[in-house]
Amino acid sequence: MEEKEKKDDTPEKKKEPQESLHDKLERKRQARWRLSALLATLLMCSVLMLHLVVDKPSQAELDIYAYARENGISALQYPENLVALLERNPETEEFVLNYPFREEEPEIDLSTYDLKAGVPLFMQWDKRWGYLTCGDDMAAINGSGPMCLAMAGYYVTGDATFYPDRIVKFAERSGFCVEASGSKWTLISVGGPALGLQVKTLARERDKVTAYLQGGNPIIAVVGPGDFTDSEHFIVLTGYQNGMLTLNDPNSYVNSGKLWDFNDIKGQIRALWVIQAAAGE
Repeated sequence: MEEKEKKDDTPEKKKEPQESLHDKLERKRQARWRLSALLATLLMCSVLMLHLVVDKPSQAELDIYAYARENGISALQYPENLVALLERNPETEEFVLNYPFREEEPEIDLSTYDLKAGVPLFMQWDKRWGYLTCGDDMAAINGSGPMCLAMAGYYVTGDATFYPDRIVKFAERSGFCVEASGSKWTLISVGGPALGLQVKTLARERDKVTAYLQGGNPIIAVVGPGDFTDSEHFIVLTGYQNGMLTLNDPNSYVNSGKLWDFNDIKGQIRALWVIQAAAGE
């Protein structure tokens, strides 16, 4: 008997179509492109992270690091708002560097100021009161309003009520210091009379301004962006000589030492108040 040939039940495998040379080259090209794109992305991310982590320190930061090292303290003791203050205004260097050594209750005596020589200049970043709180920051940063009320009030009365530290505390306690913007205008218009001063709102007119100044009456001004600030700031107009104004800027000795043309700053002025002693003083 003839042996029947056995059938193979195993399913025949389908033959894979052969990849053409063109397809192989295209697949490799796309793989290289994806790899290049990935590497470029990783490189950009690395550069960005390096920039964020290893940023070049400012001159203010370098000065603080050097002072801290010389005095055996940590530069981490300095808050960012004071570092930024020094970056904006180099005049504040001594005040900023002294921060770790600040006194809680420094002795203050203003009797040496000669009021006959003119309106005293009180800097908001004076070590004797600049570290006090005013609103959401220090008086050194937010305290131009209290400083101007103190300058004008002390000049017309000679009364210790108007010592700068007391005016800062009065403004803070009475709600005249506000978050992120310094002081309310009512610190002058309402707070001044509450402390016994005569306060009169004045129009931005050169003749009226000069007349009061020539009569020995200081004028507190609120100014907007321009020569004195990028936001809002208080200054005191103190005198008028040879057609020019003198003024006290509680944030700048430089500005306080200049003569100013009224017309040059008129557009920056937002409000003016004449400050006088109460009747009978």
